[in-house]
Amino acid sequence: METLFYNPLLLVLIFVSFWERFTIPLWFSLNASLIVLPVYLLWVVVVAVRRKVLHQLFILPKPIVTILLIVLLSQIFSLFATAFPSKVLNVVVFQCLKFIILISVMHASRKSSFSKKMIASWLWGSSLVALAAIYQFVVYKFGISPVLFPEWLLTQMGFVSKALPADHFTFPIGSLLFIRPSSTFIDTNAAAGFLAVSMVLLINLFIKKDVSRVQPVVLFVLHFVAFSMMLSRSAWVGFIVALGCLFYFRRQDFGKLHISKKILVPVGGLLLIPFCFFVFRFFQTLRFADESTQGHMSFAVGALKMWFMNPLTGVGAGTFEQSYIKIIDPSLKTAYSHSIYLQWLAETGILGFVANLALVFYVVKESLVSLKKRMSVEVVGLLCGLVVLLVANVLYAYFPLIPTYVLMGLLLGMSAQADLKAE
Repeated sequence: METLFYNPLLLVLIFVSFWERFTIPLWFSLNASLIVLPVYLLWVVVVAVRRKVLHQLFILPKPIVTILLIVLLSQIFSLFATAFPSKVLNVVVFQCLKFIILISVMHASRKSSFSKKMIASWLWGSSLVALAAIYQFVVYKFGISPVLFPEWLLTQMGFVSKALPADHFTFPIGSLLFIRPSSTFIDTNAAAGFLAVSMVLLINLFIKKDVSRVQPVVLFVLHFVAFSMMLSRSAWVGFIVALGCLFYFRRQDFGKLHISKKILVPVGGLLLIPFCFFVFRFFQTLRFADESTQGHMSFAVGALKMWFMNPLTGVGAGTFEQSYIKIIDPSLKTAYSHSIYLQWLAETGILGFVANLALVFYVVKESLVSLKKRMSVEVVGLLCGLVVLLVANVLYAYFPLIPTYVLMGLLLGMSAQADLKAE
């Protein structure tokens, strides 16, 4: 059945899944990957009909089907307690499409050669994110608008989506003003989180035996420069924890790694510049830590208050901002949970919280079980990449974005691939 899902369109979908900012705001938020998805699904259905195997599209592992249904039901049940039913319906439809992407990627990545192309699409997509971020950082210093061309074009066509402006995240160093580029994402922390995932994948590829190390080094430098410009402390914490996990799984390969000084010195020196930039800004922000902490704590307390109002089903899936402003603080124009775990609790109650954790647990469990049967370098890299998001999303809620479902689909598919090879 997996051959039904092998199509270059899926590679395109993965590549454009990072283009969160380029969204056409209809009743439903139509972004680039959701434009590609129906074309890809039509191709899958046509091929299945021609081969007379349409029924096979509905054959799925019972555990994953059960968990996905419970996640959807938790969002549907939140309709009964929300003041924003149309928003919840929007989220439910969007969640269904993300699950379709997860399942498609899961099936397609069961084939080794195609799964490698999918990981390559992910890395090239994140490379574009890094390039766009560096572009924004540089042009902003010359007084040029950091708005990227596709977003500018959508604006000219009359589509104005709800998104933070490209220069929303700025900071001063002395008399100079710098931008924390958000690139193709709405939130700069989301961009940094997914760049961190890619950096883990690149390090994992670098220490792999019998591969060229030039491309991973070049791409890692590109990602790291952009990552450092974004100054996301939550993404840094996730990256460091993921590196610890990667070292644990591949400690023997790390011990055998020999890097030429001709490569180490220039590359290390190049990485030192953006790293020092981050460290300087990190200690500079400590002076404002009290104010920042109070803001985070206010949203955290507000999230818990909303959860206490309806502990079982929450205040409505995807309605954190609207509900917080309506219930907690009407003086605010925007509100953000700053934690996906608190957001799950507040929006979908204990039912949605447990269901989403069950999905994450299932993906991690399947990965670890496959690694016990057969050590797969690719599964290790993807699992450590997921660790970045699980840790960073304690402080920022961008876990539900489409690239996360691509990552989980890759993990499930490649874990199944490793199980088949072990047998």
